[in-house]
Amino acid sequence: MSNLVNPVVIFAEPIHPVAMEQIGSLIPYHISKDPSEVAMINALTTKQYNPVALIVRGSLVPRSVLEACDTLCVIGRHGVGLNTVDIDAATELGIGVVNTPAANKISVVEHVLGFLFCLTKNYIKWNKETKAGCGTQIRKEEKNIELEGKLLGIVGLGNIGLELALRASTLGINILAYDPFTSNAEASNIEMVNSLDTLLRKSDFVSLHVPLTQSTTHLIAKKELDLMKPSAYLINAARGKVVDENALVEALRLNKIAGAALDVFHEDPAPKVHPLYAFDNVLVTPHIAARTEESILRVSETVAENVIAFLKGNHPTYLANPDIWKFRKIKKYNAFVI
Repeated sequence: MSNLVNPVVIFAEPIHPVAMEQIGSLIPYHISKDPSEVAMINALTTKQYNPVALIVRGSLVPRSVLEACDTLCVIGRHGVGLNTVDIDAATELGIGVVNTPAANKISVVEHVLGFLFCLTKNYIKWNKETKAGCGTQIRKEEKNIELEGKLLGIVGLGNIGLELALRASTLGINILAYDPFTSNAEASNIEMVNSLDTLLRKSDFVSLHVPLTQSTTHLIAKKELDLMKPSAYLINAARGKVVDENALVEALRLNKIAGAALDVFHEDPAPKVHPLYAFDNVLVTPHIAARTEESILRVSETVAENVIAFLKGNHPTYLANPDIWKFRKIKKYNAFVI
């Protein structure tokens, strides 16, 4: 342990007990009473101890939180998205930011595959109608859609997008992918296209797997929805603001696309009332794709391992702002915290 007096890890929200015990065996921790900005600042500025790490789930970590504590070394983001953390401010202040980009990929991919089946087999509607005694009539009037031979367009070929491509292809689904940051696919069954427009025009299903950035905000808007086939479906298990919700409502109203499946909305948590809820061909879930028992444990253990590595002065597996390592901006006592 360093000569820093009373170093502790602050949890804005509890994570899996196994991971908290993993950290607690090496360094004391404190759980904030709530994940609000004010509560985090209060926890970081107490005179009883010196926080060296802050671990958050969905909480916002703006510059004001980062500047509140001179001893802060690292932010642990329990999850994939980093749009909730001011990365530029953290880098400027010499604070590392770690996340868990691969830990929940299986859960998200399985959720998306479930969306594909529900959209093409209409399980939810048929379950309701059959229980209401309308099964015979449904058999006469409605049909399934097979997934085999259909074209799935994946926007963003990172950890989740690539895993989706690999698993969907085993079902006989053909894969298109668009990702300007990936020069080639890691599997021979993925056809890369050089423009989003091409993918939208060709695909029977479009699944979004990009982070929320300035360039991806409303990546799918009226122009993009107009390019899709009238028989195509849109799936979003990434971030709500990647899709222009007003444009999606209008596209569905005009039957520009066949339907949509959404795990995320502009508002998070999902709003109680929303225009999209009125459409029978829209399937919605409450930002729960990544929340399985197994993934919560993996995410918690991964963020704990990366925070511990950083506090030991080692290079963590998932460091979102590696420039602090390259330019030696890390707090001078960091390597001696644990």
